[in-house]
Amino acid sequence: MNKRALLVLSLVLIILYGANGYLSYGFDDEFSNIDWISKFGFGIIHFVQTNDVHPPLSYFIDWILFSVFGNWSVARLIISLFTASSLIYAIV
Repeated sequence: MNKRALLVLSLVLIILYGANGYLSYGFDDEFSNIDWISKFGFGIIHFVQTNDVHPPLSYFIDWILFSVFGNWSVARLIISLFTASSLIYAIV
C-alpha cells in the first residue's frame, strides 16, 4: 500500500472512530461501566476484580479520563482515538 493511501485510510479511521466515540451514547455495557465508576470511583479496581470479567485496567483508564475531563463523551473520544491508532499501527 502506498504512503498516500495509508495516510487517507488512517485519517478516515481516526475521523470515523473519533466521531463515533464522541457522538454516540455508548454501548449497553458502557452504561453499567459508567454507573460503576460513578458509584465506586477508584474502588472500581477492587469491584471489577471480584465481580466482572473485563480487565480492571480498562476501568482504571476510564476513571482517569472521566476524572480529568468530567465528560464521558470526551473519555469515549480518547478511547476511540486510541483504538483507531492501534488499528493503524497493526495495519502498518
